[in-house]
Amino acid sequence: MTKIIIGEKVKLATQPELVFVVTKINLDQSYEIQLQNFSNQVLSYDNIPLEMLRVVSFIKE
Repeated sequence: MTKIIIGEKVKLATQPELVFVVTKINLDQSYEIQLQNFSNQVLSYDNIPLEMLRVVSFIKE
């Protein structure tokens, strides 16, 4: 099972082109995620289950 921590970068299953940051872990183990774009607009979602998230892993070359 994957464990996601606050501050980790994730992708949302319904918007895989965007990279969000986990900002909060709720008591029911759902997550709050947030994205801030270049014009300082904030897009956030809460109560996102683990099954909807994928951890972004960057491979260094």
